[in-house]
Amino acid sequence: GIPALLYTIQNNLLYFALSELDASVYQVLYQVKLLTTAFFSVVLLRRTFSLTRWMSLGCLGFGVAVVQLSGGNKNESDEGGIHITLRGVLALFVAACLSGLAGVWFEKMLKSHKTSIWMRNVQLGIFSLFFSLCSVGAENLHGETREFFDGYTPIVWVVVVIGACGGLIVAVVIKYADNILKGFATSVSIVLTSIISYLLPGFDFQPSVMFLVGTAIVMLATYVYQVDTFD
Repeated sequence: GIPALLYTIQNNLLYFALSELDASVYQVLYQVKLLTTAFFSVVLLRRTFSLTRWMSLGCLGFGVAVVQLSGGNKNESDEGGIHITLRGVLALFVAACLSGLAGVWFEKMLKSHKTSIWMRNVQLGIFSLFFSLCSVGAENLHGETREFFDGYTPIVWVVVVIGACGGLIVAVVIKYADNILKGFATSVSIVLTSIISYLLPGFDFQPSVMFLVGTAIVMLATYVYQVDTFD
């Protein structure tokens, strides 16, 4: 129930962050979850990391800072450019912390019990559904009451299905492949998101040199972190 609650709060923060940040900026900044995951792994699992991994985490923080600074001269009234707000960055950082804590907690549960990962996913889903319904009920009590499926356009359903399939695919990748392949996928997803945001006219995304440099640093740090091994 605890990781389910953390994941529920995290998901709501991620939706808010997406409303405050460009999709490509969101993808890059959210890679700070590697740092929070490493921190909680040391605290909860007593795990140690190689010097190479700690250096890659430092590069990750630097790359995230470069990306954030690339939008420092923009504001919400600017046309084009990169859209970054402080509250969006803060929401994403808190979500990354919750992601790291929930992920490590879930990993500890899997390794300390014989329950299968699929059963754990079912348990997480049931608890998450309960917590999400509670949050919907609380919102209806303090605001305008709406139908549960109000605003569920076809594109929303597509996003829901993609999110569900993505979660299952990640579980399969971790089970039948390894974190190296997952690291490659993470880096490629950042590139693809930036390209799609640039090509679609609705986003009006114009990456700056600083953004491209920061993105390259984050991708390199993510790759080095994934291919290196634990001490």
